[in-house]
This record gives sequence, C-alpha cells and structure tokens, in this order.
Amino acid sequence: MVTSWDRECGIHFYTRPLVDELRKLGQTVHVVCHTDALPSEFVHPVIELARADWFEAVEEEIEAINPDVIHLQFEYGLYSHHKRGEHFSYSAADAFGVNELLFRWKVAGRPAVVTMHSDNTDRPDRLAYIKTMGELASITLVHTEHTALPSGKVAFMPHSAPAARKVKPAKEDYGWQGKKVVGMIGYPDWYKRYDKVVRLWPDIVRGIKEPALLVVACAPRPGSKEGILLGDALNGLVQSSPAHDSIVYLPRLFSQEEFLRVVASFDALVLPYQSAAASGPAMAACAVGTPVVVSSVGGLRSYVEESNAGLAVPVDSDAGLVRAIVRLMNDDSLRKQLADMARRYSRRVSVTGIARKHLTFYRWAAAHTRPMDGEEQAVAS
Repeated sequence: MVTSWDRECGIHFYTRPLVDELRKLGQTVHVVCHTDALPSEFVHPVIELARADWFEAVEEEIEAINPDVIHLQFEYGLYSHHKRGEHFSYSAADAFGVNELLFRWKVAGRPAVVTMHSDNTDRPDRLAYIKTMGELASITLVHTEHTALPSGKVAFMPHSAPAARKVKPAKEDYGWQGKKVVGMIGYPDWYKRYDKVVRLWPDIVRGIKEPALLVVACAPRPGSKEGILLGDALNGLVQSSPAHDSIVYLPRLFSQEEFLRVVASFDALVLPYQSAAASGPAMAACAVGTPVVVSSVGGLRSYVEESNAGLAVPVDSDAGLVRAIVRLMNDDSLRKQLADMARRYSRRVSVTGIARKHLTFYRWAAAHTRPMDGEEQAVAS
C-alpha cells in the first residue's frame, strides 16, 4: 500500500482501517509511505518529496517487497515534489512522479490499483494527468461517478465509513449544550468554501427557531501555506460577522476519535464544497448519524443519493443553502429520519465490506496484468 501514514490526514484515516481489515482477512500488507512515519517490519518510510526523484526510492522498496499487487492511494498533494522548499503543492505537474512509477510497474507487469481521492473536474492539467494515469494503472477505483473519470479500467468503490459504535455526542464537553449546532470541520482548502456559510450565518441564524451556534472547526493542513492564509481569512470573517457571538471558531487538528466526537455533537454538518471526489467528514457524519447539508457535486452528491442521509443544494445557490440549513434545524423529525438513514448506510459501507470488495479488484488486477518488457516478450515468443 503506497499511502500517507501516521498523519492527521484524511488519506491516513481512510487507509489505516482498510489496512487493518485486510490484515484481519489474512492478507500481508506492507505500507510504503513518507519519511515522517516511524519505520517497522511492515512500514517503509521512503517518500521524500524534497527530492525530485522521490519515486525511485519507492520503486526500489517495492522491488524488495515484491508484492502480488500494489495499491496506491492517490491525492496530488501527497506526491508533489517540494520545489524550493515549498510544501503541499496541489500541482498535477509536480506529482507526475506517480505516473513514472505506474509506467515502470506496467512495463514490469506489476499489478497496480489506484484509488483516486482527488477531484479533477474542469481542470485541464488534471484531466491530462488522469488520462495518462488510467492507461498505466491496472485499474482505478473512484468514489463517485459524478466527476471526470480516468481512462482505462475504472470501478466504483464507495468511501468506507469509520467504526464509531462507541462515539456519543458531547455537546456538554464543548459548552454547546442547549443549542442547535450547525458545524463545519476540516482543512480550509480553497474548494471547500467554508467562508460562504460564515457570510450567510446572520441570515441562517435568524431563521432558526431555537438558540443556535455555528461551529467552524477548521485548522490549516500542516505544511500548507495556502491553508494558513485561508485559515486567517476565515478567522477574519468570523470576527467581523454581525453574528459572531453565535459562532465558535475552533482551529484545531483532531485525532480520529475526537473528530468523530465533534461531528457527533453537530445537529447538522455543512459541506459547501465547490468540488469533491469524496469527503471524509461526510463519512464521519454517516458513521455517527449526523445529517448533512452539502453542495450537489461529485462525491457529496453520490453520498446523498446513495444514503438519503442529507440535503443537497446547487453549488452556487446561497439562497438554497440558507433554506436547507434552516429547514433542517427547525425540523426535528426530519433530522431524526436522516440520522437513521446515515447509520443504516454506514453499515452498508463498513470497512469490513469495503475491504472484501478491494480483494476482488486485487484478484482482477493480478489476473489481467502482464509484463510489457521487450526481452520478456521475446522469451515468451
């Protein structure tokens, strides 16, 4: 498994339970990851993005492990070369080292499964990237069909819901008791548009019949200069809001356990994204039974259509967003209905079931991948 590891990172939160479950199913799983992780018998921290040739160390490690199948969890920022000391670039060009790896593995006949965690819609550079990636991977797994798809073999893989049976709402712990809580949580990346809800909050809170809070639990991604700027801008909007007395700004990074507790304490989670391949916060909400209000884009649209556990609004409709949040906050029976649907869907996409689906695709990739090397072809003929 080539992935982010031992980080406060959505990809790690997605991958760690999957790796654990695959091991429970009897699979030997090695993790090849970035150099900030601790090494162990099955964890190999070799990705050093300060090096333009970082992918060569990955190739060497894979050669030493000699796995039956390689599974790469893909997001542009996880594999972008850090030029001139820059951190966490989302540039498709800077992440092209992944495609060099996939080309080498294709030539060698190594089955390579890629899970696409990034959205590529309306991005010409990314569309070119996934055309190349799709042709090189044995198969690409996507979380949503409502997006631009890679070339080659593609299959739909729902985003799994984290295990959260013991997680309970904790409004009292955060001082939110007696309030209806509208929440947002996650890194303040440009496409997530948390600023929109802060701007609209005075209109929203006026329509809610009971005392209400907006919780903005959004801390910058470690190493992201853009995230720091967006976080500062978000804080500025909170402080200048006419309704700032009913807004709680909570710029913290959470462990996965506390992340779930915070989301469980929301009466509704709002995700006003401009684009999305999938959403870890949405699946956290699914696991703990928190209804969502989301933009009707990509993986968020897929989640609401598959689960019926939330309300989706057009991406550019401020009025629609206000109406949906107010409606949900004022309708206890609707929130309960959506919460029940969320918990039901979380059982459908439990990590155990999703891990078994992965095994099916691993077997397919192994059965349909052959070496392309000229010498091996010559020997075979």
